[in-house]
Amino acid sequence: MKSDSTTIGLLAERLKKLEEQNLRFKRAAAVLGTAAACLLLMGLSQPDGNVIEAQKFMIRDDDGTARAALMMGAKGPALAMYDGEGRVRAALSVLPEGPSFGLANDHGDLQAALALTSTGPSLILDDASGKLRAGLTLSEQGVELTLYSPTGKRQSVLEASVDGSSLTLSDSNGNPQALLTAKVNGTALAMYSTEADSGSSFSAQGPSMSLYDRAGKQRLRMGLLPGGPVLQFIDASGERRARLSGENDAPGLALYASDGRPLFSAPKGFVTKKTGKTGKKSEAQ
Repeated sequence: MKSDSTTIGLLAERLKKLEEQNLRFKRAAAVLGTAAACLLLMGLSQPDGNVIEAQKFMIRDDDGTARAALMMGAKGPALAMYDGEGRVRAALSVLPEGPSFGLANDHGDLQAALALTSTGPSLILDDASGKLRAGLTLSEQGVELTLYSPTGKRQSVLEASVDGSSLTLSDSNGNPQALLTAKVNGTALAMYSTEADSGSSFSAQGPSMSLYDRAGKQRLRMGLLPGGPVLQFIDASGERRARLSGENDAPGLALYASDGRPLFSAPKGFVTKKTGKTGKKSEAQ
């Protein structure tokens, strides 16, 4: 059986981890309502009669089993509620990190916690083994929802901020495999693997798609610009080596040396339209 101080300590530890990870998410209305109800029960208005002071109050049922305790712990005041077996099932506390409300399973292990820290409100969910599986927080930067694997690896992250929204999907090892973003300047989709990466985006200039090598270097880019389609081949150093364009109904092909010097163009003069290394957005497209 876990003591009330142990449960409150676990809650404090989990809140500290949450603070360090800087997760950003949204309130859960139902849990907030429950916490608010508990806060009302903890009202500290001055009574009309005599004041009774103590460090701990216990409430027992008809069988003498402890069912609730109001106490002053090392880190702040707390209200703990027990089941019929004497296990802590719910705890409301005001810790240095902020107020919090925790729920424990029938083994007395903390599995859900709602907190208000310096970065904003947070909701975290653990599995039966104590592994963090979901986190929801809200801060000045925005809202973030993170889902974790049974091994504690981040697998899905959904974010929403003033700049837009994004969704990141990772494999069982926590390695990002797909990224979808929607921002003011356009949307983008990127997919990763151990062999090569690829990505596509949509901006004011038009949709585009890129392929990357194992080192993360962009090697091929295809785009549909306002004037027409463009296909570019890039070497490992980031230098454009070939460009095929169908812009303005005037197809053209240009080949470049490793130092960027034009080697061939058809029709003649086509190579002068686009020169230099890729990397800048205007040139890469």
